[in-house]
Amino acid sequence: MSDWELRVLLLVIGIIILIVIYTLGKKKTPVRVRDIDDDDLHLGDDVKVSLSAKKGTEDDPTQMRKEMDGLDELVREEVGFRSVDSPRFEAEKPSSKPKVVADAKTSNETLVVLNVAAKGSNIILGSRLMSVLNEIDVEYGEHQVFHRYTQRFDNKQVLFSLANMIKPGIFELDKIEDFTTPGVSFYMVLPGPVEGLKAFNIMLDCAQTMAERLDGELLDESRSILTKQGLERMREEIQLFSVRQERAAGA
Repeated sequence: MSDWELRVLLLVIGIIILIVIYTLGKKKTPVRVRDIDDDDLHLGDDVKVSLSAKKGTEDDPTQMRKEMDGLDELVREEVGFRSVDSPRFEAEKPSSKPKVVADAKTSNETLVVLNVAAKGSNIILGSRLMSVLNEIDVEYGEHQVFHRYTQRFDNKQVLFSLANMIKPGIFELDKIEDFTTPGVSFYMVLPGPVEGLKAFNIMLDCAQTMAERLDGELLDESRSILTKQGLERMREEIQLFSVRQERAAGA
């Protein structure tokens, strides 16, 4: 076999390997982590709880749904605030007035969500919640929700955020002693100031700590119990997203 024939054979084998890798990659279906799209952020639509945080709504499912319908708007503002159209790594300053921003619509960003909910018909008390929030090192800030920060380029950058499940998703510190809620949502936008899987593990650890301290349940973004298999799928999707980002950056 001549050198020319050997080169042709190696080229054909290489093309076949690439086709196989591409085909196998296309067969994987995202399960837990989604790219942000138009009407894709509905964090409050399917919350499965049986007790509202406001008196008078316990037996009114319609009112409960109305209470939860506004949380996606809060998250849209959070995502937009750190979208590609605004400075991603600026330090956030506490403000009582949320910014009005456009929805972030780009396949270059992904929203990752975890939830901690009270079991059954129980509720989470504000005083107990504050104790855990202090333990997991989050701070009250932009949009009247809590944020976990990391230091980057001499500025504090948001690693992940934590919102109330009940509309409008905020926490009022001056009323925290009387505050109750069926659960809270942890969420982060990738890419962020820390590598995706590392950032997710930090958020997961905080969510697990909260679930343990409050005798609650750790749920995925659809408010289903987060199983070991579900957790592994989330990690896999985050890794795949990071790989896509690296390839896009190198293209």
